[in-house]
Amino acid sequence: MNSTVRQPERTCVGCGAKRPQRVMLRVAALEGDAPKVDLEYCLPGRGAYLCRMKSCLERALARRAMERSLKLKTSVGAGLTAELEQQLI
Repeated sequence: MNSTVRQPERTCVGCGAKRPQRVMLRVAALEGDAPKVDLEYCLPGRGAYLCRMKSCLERALARRAMERSLKLKTSVGAGLTAELEQQLI
């Protein structure tokens, strides 16, 4: 029996790098509500993953990649951006 446990990988919407899910930030788009940072990785709804680097956040915002990934009709608000910046390295 193999003792290594595989962790799911996710792709960053900013830089496109694949990393283990638990080292990335998840933003969940809840139906009828504003997107939220999901630190527990358990909120329902569509999710977008982001590396914990400022450059990835800036690139995702500039390219509107988070809105596309979450299928949002409006842009990501300043509140969510500030909340994401607090979680960066």
